[in-house]
Amino acid sequence: MEIRKLDKSDSQKLEDLIKNVEDNLEDETFWLPITDKSREHFFEESWTYFLGAFDGDELIGAAGLFFNEHEFGESCKALGIKNDNIAQYGRAMIRSDYRNKGIMKQILGNLLEHAKKIGINKIVATVHPKNIPSQKVLTNFKFDNKLKVVKNNRYERYIFLLELLEA
Repeated sequence: MEIRKLDKSDSQKLEDLIKNVEDNLEDETFWLPITDKSREHFFEESWTYFLGAFDGDELIGAAGLFFNEHEFGESCKALGIKNDNIAQYGRAMIRSDYRNKGIMKQILGNLLEHAKKIGINKIVATVHPKNIPSQKVLTNFKFDNKLKVVKNNRYERYIFLLELLEA
């Protein structure tokens, strides 16, 4: 397995992975719908830094850091923190036949290394309260579960926060 940065040439593979994940959700509220605005910026480094896990040529998992208020503004407001030098970890997805193999742990570890290199202070993440595997990945990396919110009047989420550097 190889983990690498996704670029525009991976666009169709990422869309196929997203469809696979959406089609196989045990609970549709586990996954927040992706806005067109987010999709437009998936491969712009000032907006998103996506890593993918490949088995040969096949994209089997991905997650990203998002560097824009469109993605993390609501979480920052709920937590009462400034949105300076912050990123949101999200769009974590693994094909169902590759789950529970430590792949997301590897992706997140690489994303955190990148965040530190570029001077990110804090990372927020939102997780459905019943998504225990995702919560375990975050707590293994010392993310703190800060509070529970409801997004878009429908999607319950815990907001997690990781402080990387002193502010």
